[in-house]
Amino acid sequence: MASFEDHNEEGIRLFRCGQPEEAAAQFEAALVLSPKSPVSWFNKGNCLWALGRPAEALVCYEEALGFDEGFAQAWSMKGLCLAIVGQPRDGLSSLDKAVALSPKTAAFWASRGHVLNLLGLYAEALVSLERALKLDPLLADAWNHKGGALEGLGRRPEALVAFNKALSLNPDHLKASANEGRLLDLLRQENK
Repeated sequence: MASFEDHNEEGIRLFRCGQPEEAAAQFEAALVLSPKSPVSWFNKGNCLWALGRPAEALVCYEEALGFDEGFAQAWSMKGLCLAIVGQPRDGLSSLDKAVALSPKTAAFWASRGHVLNLLGLYAEALVSLERALKLDPLLADAWNHKGGALEGLGRRPEALVAFNKALSLNPDHLKASANEGRLLDLLRQENK
């Protein structure tokens, strides 16, 4: 019979191999053996997030936080889930907790900037994204979200540079590619 650790290790392996559904089943099996494991709840949440099921992932992140209120990664993912399910202000509160717990984690600042963009608070988003990029100038998501903030502020040429930077760091960044293409089309139409 597989142990708690066996299920967790197999779940991590499967997730890394691009099999989130199978990984989620392993984390579920681990949780049967140890239902108070915040890491297993978090990992199951990540699987559900990867499967495009943010409402279910949110439940997992909340479970993780019920067992470990200092779990900054769970606060961050809870914030993103809340934003996606239509509660961006609550999402921002969760992301504020994540950055308070781990202020040197660039991805948390980038996620905070993303949610601020969703709220239309572009100037504040830009501050968070600049902080993220100061911590990790190679974070493609931060560059993409910075492009969104700059575009929201009407600074389209700078936004284009930011989207291009995201693509130079990650040529497969679909959102940055879509944002760059959309903005280029818009600029072409304006110049006609």
